[in-house]
Amino acid sequence: MSAVLFDKFKDEQGGGFKESLTGDAKGLLSLYEAAHFSVHGEDILDEAIAFCTAHLEAILLQHQLDLTSSKSASNSSMTTCLIKQVKHALNRPMLKEPQRLMSRHFLAFYKDQESHDSRLLSFAKMDFHLVQLVHQKDLATLTKWWKDSDYANKLPFTRDRIVESFFWALGIYWEPQYSLARCTVAKLIAILTIIDDIFDAHGTLDELQIFYQASQRWDMACIDEFPEEYMKVAYKALLDFFQGIEDTALEEQRPNYAPYAIELMKNVIPSYLKEAKWCYQDEYTPTTEEYLSVSLVNVCQALFAVTGFSCLSDPYVPEDVIQWTASNPQIVKAADYIGRFMDDIASHKFEQMRKHVPSVVECYMKEHGATEEEAVCVMREEIRRWWKDINEACINRPKAIPMPYMRRVWNQATILDVLYKERDLFTDAQAMKDTVSFLLTESVWGT
Repeated sequence: MSAVLFDKFKDEQGGGFKESLTGDAKGLLSLYEAAHFSVHGEDILDEAIAFCTAHLEAILLQHQLDLTSSKSASNSSMTTCLIKQVKHALNRPMLKEPQRLMSRHFLAFYKDQESHDSRLLSFAKMDFHLVQLVHQKDLATLTKWWKDSDYANKLPFTRDRIVESFFWALGIYWEPQYSLARCTVAKLIAILTIIDDIFDAHGTLDELQIFYQASQRWDMACIDEFPEEYMKVAYKALLDFFQGIEDTALEEQRPNYAPYAIELMKNVIPSYLKEAKWCYQDEYTPTTEEYLSVSLVNVCQALFAVTGFSCLSDPYVPEDVIQWTASNPQIVKAADYIGRFMDDIASHKFEQMRKHVPSVVECYMKEHGATEEEAVCVMREEIRRWWKDINEACINRPKAIPMPYMRRVWNQATILDVLYKERDLFTDAQAMKDTVSFLLTESVWGT
């Protein structure tokens, strides 16, 4: 659909959007949601977002004033429902919301609609509940794997984030039939967290150099060369994980795409090492371009996608899809940029409290003589631009790449928006607890 169709909402005289639209909150919300699916050059949709945001915020403010003054803020449950939807959309539009979270929120919104169909609502709740049971079973299996591996005791310095890793993977593969992909990606995230913590905070530079060299050789015999036990544990965990993907592919008689994922993993380790070296260079801050050339790699969006695709069956993922994904196409690059910028904005203040790799915020501030507020403003504008890249990539996708595979990478970007929008929820597990419970443990029957 062409953005030109939105011209009908504009005032012919002033050029802005018609003031008559401001009285239709439901229409404003629909226009607001639709406008987020814009691509580059569709300036009218940028104007629509600004227009709708301003007037939807005004509606919320008036609603709050009415409550404060004890006036009737709503004449129907539909109005109450719409107010909830507006608040939710202003915080996270549909474009950026993981599908499973969207479903959970919509159940609550739909219940408040006067016109809702009680039988349809009951059916939807039953469906959500049954899928939630599958997710709970998967999480139990994953938690057992983590406990049996005993990484929390063998590597006490690393973050214990197995539940959060599962939540992350669930944002990408929520469908009940994708248990293997969901759990495999969750394991990968947990192992990457271990390696990230080793390079970011625990290992000495000499130890990290040895680990890097071993990762490029990718041979279990390298374990004998490690000077510290924690290195042996982490290296074995890494190789065992990818061997598990190969073994499962062989057992299920499906294509083995683990070699593609391994090559991507080998590319990640050098970026960790480079960042560690920056930490040892006192007062060194790379340029923004230099920083991104290194730190975008360890956002790992291509690695997550290829690993997940390797676990899908019925049908199997064609090899040309794997090759295309591993080549770092536009949609994967956009997800990497979104993840890198959101993570750095959310965590850079916390990182100041210890020896750390400069964030993109710090790099930009030093390079351009900008304040923190100015740098963050630029970063957020860039994030908006990369979301347009995702939209554009989906619209102009290669014919050989079916939309369901594009959707997985899009899903990867949506879960990053949840994890890093306000603060680093993956690191601050307590702050993430309510969201995890809302999706995984709270009964939908109470909604």
